[in-house]
Amino acid sequence: MRARYFRIAFMLTCAVHFGLMGHKGVNGRESAHQDSVRQLLLEMRLGHRSTRPLAALFQIGDEKIEELIKALDDPEPLVRLNAQIVIRYLANDAGLEALSEGYANKKALIVTAPFPVPLKDWDYNFISSQYLNQKPALEPMMESYLFALALDGSSRAGMKLREVIENAKKHGVGLREDRYLQTAGIGVIRSDEQLATSVLGKASFININERKHATAKVIAYNGARNRAIVEIHVNKGPLAEVWYHIVLGKSEQVWKFLSITQVAVS
Repeated sequence: MRARYFRIAFMLTCAVHFGLMGHKGVNGRESAHQDSVRQLLLEMRLGHRSTRPLAALFQIGDEKIEELIKALDDPEPLVRLNAQIVIRYLANDAGLEALSEGYANKKALIVTAPFPVPLKDWDYNFISSQYLNQKPALEPMMESYLFALALDGSSRAGMKLREVIENAKKHGVGLREDRYLQTAGIGVIRSDEQLATSVLGKASFININERKHATAKVIAYNGARNRAIVEIHVNKGPLAEVWYHIVLGKSEQVWKFLSITQVAVS
């Protein structure tokens, strides 16, 4: 049984084109400091599912943000892609600003999930260009943006979510509308205790049948421990597995959902 790992990506040049385990979990800090940022990015050969290097980079990423930003211009495509992935997991303001500037300057960058909230103007423009006024393809990247629109909570995001759903329905694209609308009311988590269990309990995008086959674990905290990645694994048997990464941010003593990304299926 092999998982299919998503490289959820679009290549940006002057126009938009379609492109494109080891596990130490939350205790990998020593390894994170021993390995260079670039080396860890190279080790992320499975992208979002490269658990050990992703966790290590998530733990040190805020303090090493300038190195991650520099890596966006690395000559190695894998390094550029994985630097963006890590910055998006971190939802680091300086890193996200660097990404937006890169897109605006028409650099050859890969656009990939996760899409942390609040969404930026660039995100809304990208959503409109890809998922409105044409038949969209319901794939993991689109779903990540639908979750982001639901989580954002602003009137602008709510309106855009309805527009994307209506456009998909108009073109006969089958989607579980309730997955996204229910996510809009997912709420917050008020305790650090059993964080993964609390996330699973609020994961309204997982249906009742899937929930009894689902487990959750924290795979990383950032250095300040105000960001966390929780992995949900739905295991219904051979060729029926799904993995999600949920990023949470802590503010005023409560954890809020920042992004939801389906990272692999089997």
